Amino acid sequence: MHHRPDDLIAEAALPPLKESVRILIAKSDRIYAEALSALCKKVFEDAQITLITTGKEALVALQTNESDYGIIGLRFPDCDGVELLMETSQKRWVDNLIVVAEKQDRPILPSLRTSRIDAIIDTYSETQTTLRAALRLVSKGQVYVSPTLREYLVERHASLTLRQSLTPGELRVLRL
Repeated sequence: MHHRPDDLIAEAALPPLKESVRILIAKSDRIYAEALSALCKKVFEDAQITLITTGKEALVALQTNESDYGIIGLRFPDCDGVELLMETSQKRWVDNLIVVAEKQDRPILPSLRTSRIDAIIDTYSETQTTLRAALRLVSKGQVYVSPTLREYLVERHASLTLRQSLTPGELRVLRL
């Protein structure tokens, strides 16, 4: 779904939600994960947040921890984040699945087209305001896709034809 910037600013300005939610943040960079945690607290005042920095820990936590939201990065030093995300999506380990992507993740995004994702956020280009708004939209059952990532996931772009036919493993080799 395409959201207007003014709508996102208005959404982010709303007071924190009083819902008690469980959020699992899996991101290899601890400081980045803590920043995401702080943003989540601005949206969900009473959130219980678990931070995970390795892919293997994330896999165990996702399988055993009943989280309302899973905020997952695509790169981990000990496992492939795309495969972790695809398995999480397929097995529906979390109610709301949010992907945080960085600029270097763009070439592998076409492999996510078949995943059930509630939001994909380009943390390279999005502001904190937009991140908060995206979390609020997902809490309302809406889908959010960063405008800079739409062409990789939604729109058909001629240069992406080859990438779309590659498996996650082949895409992983290409990004080395």
